[in-house]
Amino acid sequence: MEKRIGTIALVAGVAGLLAFGLFVGAQKDDAGEDALLLENVEALARNDVGSSGEIPRYVNETEINEHKDVKVEIDSSGLRIEYSRTCSDVITYCKHTGKEEDICYERLNGVETTC
Repeated sequence: MEKRIGTIALVAGVAGLLAFGLFVGAQKDDAGEDALLLENVEALARNDVGSSGEIPRYVNETEINEHKDVKVEIDSSGLRIEYSRTCSDVITYCKHTGKEEDICYERLNGVETTC
């Protein structure tokens, strides 16, 4: 019973991570990527993930999104100071391939940001 609950929790966690990836992907204009990501979330929800965190017929996929972070300050004399930097978000998730020899390692999935 505990193993089944653990498996369900793991699948729910992976699906949540992929749903977050879908949210970040929704910020883009490419609707094709969003549909593919949603398809992967649904496929993961149907898959039985082993206790080792290895998901068969999936591979780890990584997306890098860059955006500008801008901060504007105006001092007491009215002088405008603008700070700008480029930030990166690296999102790793499991992508369905259907190939029996492919394996996705759940522990490698996640989101990292530089800002």
